[in-house]
Amino acid sequence: MISEDRRSSTVPDEDDTLQSENFDPSKYINDRLKNVRMGDEARKLQSIRTELAGINQASGEMLRNNVFQNFEQFIDAAKEISHVEQEVYQLSALLTEQRSLIESLMQMTTDDKASVHTASSTSTFNSAANTIQSLQMKIDGIAPILNSMKANEKVLLHSEVTLLDPDTKQRRQRSYLVLLPDRLLVATQTHNQPGKFSFESTFNLNSIAAVIVRERESGGDSAGLVLKLLIFPDQIFYRCDTARLKQQWFDAIEAAKRSQLREGGLQRQATIRGRRRTVKEVTGSISGLSPIRDSMVEEDEQEPETDEATLAWLAEVPAELDVCLAHKDLDQAVELIGEWKEYRGKDAAVDTQMALRENQVVKLLSDSVRLPAGAHGGPKAMARARKLLASLGRGTYAVDLYLQRRSTMLRNAYKDVTVTEEPLTHVRALCALYSTAAADVLNDFATEPAHFCQVLQFSSKEMSTLLILVKKHVIEVVPTMKILSRTWTILSKVCDDMTAFGAQVTFEMHRLLSPSVTEALKDNFERLIHTFRLRMEEERWRGTTVESEAALTRLCEEFSDLDLRIDWAISGPTTLHISNHILEASRQAYYLAADLAELRSSPLGVQCDDYIQQVWMELLSCLVGVEQAPESHAYSTNFILTQVLPACQGRYYDEGEEPLTRLLEEQFEELLQFVIPAKGDEEDEEEVASC
Repeated sequence: MISEDRRSSTVPDEDDTLQSENFDPSKYINDRLKNVRMGDEARKLQSIRTELAGINQASGEMLRNNVFQNFEQFIDAAKEISHVEQEVYQLSALLTEQRSLIESLMQMTTDDKASVHTASSTSTFNSAANTIQSLQMKIDGIAPILNSMKANEKVLLHSEVTLLDPDTKQRRQRSYLVLLPDRLLVATQTHNQPGKFSFESTFNLNSIAAVIVRERESGGDSAGLVLKLLIFPDQIFYRCDTARLKQQWFDAIEAAKRSQLREGGLQRQATIRGRRRTVKEVTGSISGLSPIRDSMVEEDEQEPETDEATLAWLAEVPAELDVCLAHKDLDQAVELIGEWKEYRGKDAAVDTQMALRENQVVKLLSDSVRLPAGAHGGPKAMARARKLLASLGRGTYAVDLYLQRRSTMLRNAYKDVTVTEEPLTHVRALCALYSTAAADVLNDFATEPAHFCQVLQFSSKEMSTLLILVKKHVIEVVPTMKILSRTWTILSKVCDDMTAFGAQVTFEMHRLLSPSVTEALKDNFERLIHTFRLRMEEERWRGTTVESEAALTRLCEEFSDLDLRIDWAISGPTTLHISNHILEASRQAYYLAADLAELRSSPLGVQCDDYIQQVWMELLSCLVGVEQAPESHAYSTNFILTQVLPACQGRYYDEGEEPLTRLLEEQFEELLQFVIPAKGDEEDEEEVASC
């Protein structure tokens, strides 16, 4: 094949020359050899030949690719049409079922509604009678046919049309068509009597086919007005007065044919069931005979009839199943297959045909569950197809298809979730999608313990997908202490909810997320300790000075939000006795305790305990061994020991646990001399004493 570089080097003018209608090969070769030196003609001709062969091969390949792509698009379009057809049939079945239900409810209502129903029926009957009388007056010779109609039959459609010559498409005469449930009546206009017609012929609907007329077949008339009927061996063309009337005739004929086919299927099915009931009654009567001799005689007389009836019924089952498949009536098809399996083995030929049709039904049901077009009805539509597959003995296969489709729908929903700047919002959105889907599936299979193992596998697999997304978009992107702890809490709540439904997926979170969170916590803590040590190395135990009184007030309010008071240490309008580095260390210690508190009950709890202990070892170590300690050191130490340490201990540990206090008493006893009540506390004690 010619390369892309070589193709791109081809001059556009040369392509136009090769594609032109007046292309002259001899002239083209002479032009290409015009400036070639003597003796190089053969090599140049060989080069031109190679180049043209490459262009020819590339063009052929491009043509094959275009044909292949067009064929693929045609196949995809055919599949989509098939799926839409199936959905339209399902919708039609639902509407029919609703209509029958409404009619049943109308029959069960009070006398008033019954009278309304009777009046409506009477009105319909009178309308049908008027139509028949009108046709009898307009068409001579049609009365016997109309009078012989059954009570439940009616005229579906009737109108005047113009008969066209099949060859020239010229108008012949006016005709009148009358469509009945099982036939088409044709009448021609009587000479010298406008508006009066004479009955001519009748055609069975089974021998009629309405065909769309193309423009080249319509002659001088518009194709939108011409109705073409195939009545073997003839072709009849009628011109309707309006395009709407033509479409009405086309739709009415097709609907009548479908109704006739459906009615024939129902009658054949009733006949088959009647034969089966007769066979069962005969078998039951034979088994009820007590004398052995009479039993043997009866069996000799009845068994051939029973076998013959059964074989006759089996022979008609494939045709009945074909009718169900043609109408996409999969419920009835599954029922027929179940009835056939009771008599499997009596006729090998029928068994072979039914096995092929059963595979076809299984494929249709599988496509309803697996393909995206089959999910338009939602999970309930997929559940219906799944139950039909289960009734065919393919329960495990049906559940696998159902869960795979639910998994695909859930992952598509994940893709629609936008990654925002707020990572916790993203985590909550993903968890909400997972919880809803998993809860729906668990509820669907709550009464099917045989398949609960597959449901647990689905829940575990989708939890793994959720954790991978959280790890990719949150843990690895924003690995702060707060985000890590809140993410773990949200996911733990989801796991607890799944446990309430009977699916234990907590181990998946511990298995997949614990290593990442552990590593992220370790990195965060190492950075925190490193920053803390650098800050404390620069500590000179000087008070904190702010820009203004307003800034000092904001600083006091900030620590007040953390339940820490620093107003007792104010030494001036804009100064504090507490060191600035100690204030920052207090914030970090408090936030660390608050963030890690949510992880203490998890498998990471031991690691979190160790981090809290290390932070306070570092903080308390910086407070000891200060020579000629200034006043700021005493205030800072008192603030750490009397407020920050109790606040962190209460925020992280359970009530009654005091490991930080024991650490202070056992390893930093010399700091206890700084534990004195703050000025605010002294004032409170004095107020209490005065009371």
